[in-house]
Amino acid sequence: MSVHLWEETVTIPTYPVGEANPHPPLQRRGYWAVYPYPLLDALSDEAQPREYRALMLENPYLRVMVLPELGGRVWSLYDKIAGRECLHQPPSIKPALIGLTGAWIAGGIEFNFPIGHRYTTHQPVWYTLAYPKEDGEKATIWIGEICRRSRMMWMVGISLYPDRAFVETDIRLFNRTELKKRFYFWTNCAVSAHEEWKWILPASSVRNWEGDLSEARATLPFPVTDEGIDLSLYRSYDRASSVFAHDFRGGFFAGYDLREDTGLLHVADPRDARGRKLFTWGTADDGAVWAERLDDRGVPYVEIQTGRFEDQSIWHWIPPHSLECWQEAWYPIRGLHGVVSAASREGALSVQLQGQQLQVRFHSTSPRPDHRLILQYGDDVVHEQRVDLYPERTGSWQFTLPQPAQLPFKVIIATGARDTLLEAIANPVAEREQITISPAPAGEDAQTYLLQADALERGALLDEAEAKYQQALEQLPDYLPALNALARICLEDGRWDECLQYTARALRRDPQNHEAMYLRALCLFAQGRDAEAEEWLHPLRRSAEYRGLAFYLLAMCALRRQDVAQADDLLAECLLYNAADVKAWMMRAAVLRLRGEIEEAAQVRLQVHLLAPLEPLLRTEAYLSTPESPEGDAGNLLKPLAMQAWGFEEVACDYLNAGCATDAIRILEASLRLGLPEHAMTHYLLALAYSQKGLSAQVAEHALLAARSEQKYLFPWRVEDYHALQKVLSVKPNDALARYGLGNWLAAHRRWEDALREWLTALDASSSTNSEDVQTLAERGLQVVPPQLVVVPTLYRNIGLALSEAKGWHNLALRYHERALSLSPDDHYLWLERDAVARRAGIDALTRLQWLEQASQPVLHENRMAQLHAHLLVQAQRYDDAIRVLHSRTFHVAEGETSTRPVWVEAHVGKGKQLAQHGDWQGALQQFQHALEYPHHLAVGKPVHPADAIPLFWAGLAAQRLGQDELARDYWQEAVGCAAYSDGDKAHQAMALELLGRIEEAQRLAQLEGVAREVQHLREEIATA
Repeated sequence: MSVHLWEETVTIPTYPVGEANPHPPLQRRGYWAVYPYPLLDALSDEAQPREYRALMLENPYLRVMVLPELGGRVWSLYDKIAGRECLHQPPSIKPALIGLTGAWIAGGIEFNFPIGHRYTTHQPVWYTLAYPKEDGEKATIWIGEICRRSRMMWMVGISLYPDRAFVETDIRLFNRTELKKRFYFWTNCAVSAHEEWKWILPASSVRNWEGDLSEARATLPFPVTDEGIDLSLYRSYDRASSVFAHDFRGGFFAGYDLREDTGLLHVADPRDARGRKLFTWGTADDGAVWAERLDDRGVPYVEIQTGRFEDQSIWHWIPPHSLECWQEAWYPIRGLHGVVSAASREGALSVQLQGQQLQVRFHSTSPRPDHRLILQYGDDVVHEQRVDLYPERTGSWQFTLPQPAQLPFKVIIATGARDTLLEAIANPVAEREQITISPAPAGEDAQTYLLQADALERGALLDEAEAKYQQALEQLPDYLPALNALARICLEDGRWDECLQYTARALRRDPQNHEAMYLRALCLFAQGRDAEAEEWLHPLRRSAEYRGLAFYLLAMCALRRQDVAQADDLLAECLLYNAADVKAWMMRAAVLRLRGEIEEAAQVRLQVHLLAPLEPLLRTEAYLSTPESPEGDAGNLLKPLAMQAWGFEEVACDYLNAGCATDAIRILEASLRLGLPEHAMTHYLLALAYSQKGLSAQVAEHALLAARSEQKYLFPWRVEDYHALQKVLSVKPNDALARYGLGNWLAAHRRWEDALREWLTALDASSSTNSEDVQTLAERGLQVVPPQLVVVPTLYRNIGLALSEAKGWHNLALRYHERALSLSPDDHYLWLERDAVARRAGIDALTRLQWLEQASQPVLHENRMAQLHAHLLVQAQRYDDAIRVLHSRTFHVAEGETSTRPVWVEAHVGKGKQLAQHGDWQGALQQFQHALEYPHHLAVGKPVHPADAIPLFWAGLAAQRLGQDELARDYWQEAVGCAAYSDGDKAHQAMALELLGRIEEAQRLAQLEGVAREVQHLREEIATA
């Protein structure tokens, strides 16, 4: 047997995603913050054939396809024995607005780190292929990347063995930074679903997630609830649901097609991967619309997900320079009749005992001749037989017990030597765990505030977390955990002075506080104050928690002063305490290279390749160790990094932090020679590198080159970006593009006041020396001639965004948005954001509509613009025009969004009322009936509990006026029974009850706060109809 690994090209019909939003998404915060990634929300409605690079694995049992250009998604897991695809595989690549940055596709297996539907889920990732060196060895496809936002790295090795019918995933997460980071990891596997699909989960209770990330989930018994609903069956979910195992009791779970008697099973040590989740869009029409949006066939699917932590509300910290590794496996199962009692990598065991009839089935993942099937009653073996087990066929055995089993009846699959392979109890005692969920911490003491702040910070709500840490200090001014947490937050935001103040306070309270010493040293190191940093790092060599990091930073200080020998010694000490520090290993390889010990450096790289085969420093070090002539041959070593071009900048930052400016220059210049797009940030980092070498002329040269390069996505984020921009501005203080980029960096780090000043200075260089307040500067900024930059419209937009979001000066912000639009009138994003500011400024809908209709027809036809246009037309009572716009295109909305349907309802109800006022009740009835529709082109479907009281009431009234009393009563009865969320809904229900003669019920409902006023308004409206 053998396993084959190769690359090929496949052609898949694809709905293209348009150009990314050119404006930095600075307004998004918390979980939804994605900067420095741009938004990918320009979806299309026509598929085109597109070629993709496909990475293929195959053995006698399985064939695997991975698409690195689509986020590294496992697109196919084909069961060669059964001749079937195990994964949900739509016939086309059809994105919807579900990912964090927008475009996301259903199907296959998606890997998510450090967040769900991660930033690059629809973008290329790095990959490398590990071929088997000898017969019997596995072959592996490695995929992964460095996340631009967290700067952490993930890698997943997808492997097949020659004689095993499972796919192994080897997951490795590495925090390359010097600060702890928040993360979770979830693997999302999509499988096709229908009414006979079943979720196999060894748990007695589950959590039903209804969408609030901060609250504990309600728990339900599993599989059957107290109401008799079988939660293991797909058909039981009539609405979108996310269900997590609460008391997961095994190392496996599966999805099973009862119709085909096949399934897909996952195994992992629950101590490594605790979370198990089922997601479904639900069986109702509002779920079907998403099946259509994501699959041209409209085939529904479910997601069976496995995660590092119990559910997706749980985030943990991964320490700096820390590596987390574990393995999981997936494999097809057949012939188990929807029952799995135990499973491992060896196979899946199904045991069913009904009365005295015992049915045993075993699906083996490899050939296992001469094994044993053992039945054990209590401590006694009552039956044993030889069995030959093969992946090609599922073993099945039936037994009749002499009497019902009273003691535990165990079924064992064992080797010929009777070593247990897998076992299960045929008559387990059903246990239901007593569910207790700890409430969120409450109170007004420092410890409670700290716990609340930590939870907020892990949820990425940094403003709220910082406020809570401050509240803790108000209770205990010298509370060390709060002081250190605030120091760390300030350090990440480049607020050096504040960081040093907090650490000074902590060290006054406890001069031996290792965390405060480390944060202070790191802050000084970030500012280039190495001698001061070293004074704090040396004592940390005694710290069990920080000694590895201390030795690493000391080594970087040594490298900065070109003491290569001492750096080598210090890195050796670092690795003594943290042998899995990939970055330290690679910097040691760099040091060995600098010392001329090329062979020794190569040996280190070989060791690191086993640990982190996608670490980009492996390729850059190989490149830097290769003679510069011929440069083209050396450059081939770097080509794989081009899948994510920002990786060159990330690695260059590693060299810059080590004082290896020449190496940084070579890497950055190599990226340009490889034909990659020439980005402004690359030149700014080159300017920083040349400044380290003391070459100010080259600093100025690369500042000029930056202005001639791609500016559109100048979204600096790293601390090195901050230093590079500051360095350029120290040489060229009037560099408008660098000011613009620095403003982006500051705003992304929540420093809006500083960002505003930088952006205003980019507009008017005299602002840099002006001590006037920001509002005065902003007023004057509208009078100046802007610089000649491609990003000037975005510059005006950013200033408007800051004035509105951070300052609340909406009218002034509006003027900046208008200036941006005047420069780029075909940018629909600017139209949308201008309208949002106008709404906050209190501009009425009719005026906003007049402004909006100044846009060109292509701009008005764009997805979000058409939605806004229809909404404003309804507000202006131009219902025919609104209905025309709503029929003009297929709309795209985000997951969970139903914003198009209320506009549809208001347009048709409004039109119906207009017709009624002119006596056309037949036409009115037709409009009210249209309002009850859920057109799929609006990306909405009818939920199981619709909230349609308003159109139902008016349809009933129209039917009554037409003399169709029975139809009227039917509509009103339906209105009374449907969901009601607003006072308006309830008022229409109250009137329906009244017209049905249910006066007491109507009066009770009308007495609710807010409803009475709506009822009175409705009476007046009916009287004029």
